[in-house]
Amino acid sequence: MYCKCGVIEEACSAFEEIMEKDIFSWNTMISGYAIHGFGKEALKIFESMKAAGFKPDDTTIVGLLSACCHAGLVDRGMEYFYSMNQDYGKTAILQHYNCMVDLLGRADRLDEAQKLIRNMPFEPDAATWCALLGASRIHGNTKLAEMAADMIFEMETENAGRCVLLSNLYPASGRWDDVSKARLKIRDTGVEIAPGCSWLEV
Repeated sequence: MYCKCGVIEEACSAFEEIMEKDIFSWNTMISGYAIHGFGKEALKIFESMKAAGFKPDDTTIVGLLSACCHAGLVDRGMEYFYSMNQDYGKTAILQHYNCMVDLLGRADRLDEAQKLIRNMPFEPDAATWCALLGASRIHGNTKLAEMAADMIFEMETENAGRCVLLSNLYPASGRWDDVSKARLKIRDTGVEIAPGCSWLEV
């Protein structure tokens, strides 16, 4: 609960009080640190987990790759990914590949991310293309973002989120006509986008 709420110090204290830790408690801490940007701390927890005699499962690997992604530890993430079979007897699942697409994409290694998608032993899902779309937007690669968005829309025709991302990306390229087209597509999906708002206490 503490991890989900981002109260990491309390989560750490509660974790330390557990006398008999299981794989679930270790994974919770690794994932909690990872999603809140404490990548290096997540990796330290993983080392402690191994020292305690636990072997990582699929959820552990997802947490590790996510930690590397948010901490910008590309080489470390690739090391975990490509050695998991030899070191831990784990075969990469789709979620692991999606984490790697995100990791490579955020590091502006978009060609490598695309190559990984082409060569992975699974059909990419919407999460795969969302990771590539998000990375393409970060690095201003409009053409690649459009391709990823089209793939998402083929899988999830009511996913207006990809149109929102594109409509936010086009202005940076001066493509105002495409902004209008993307917003029309959002309207055509019939999905309502909640307007942004903020609260100011005075």
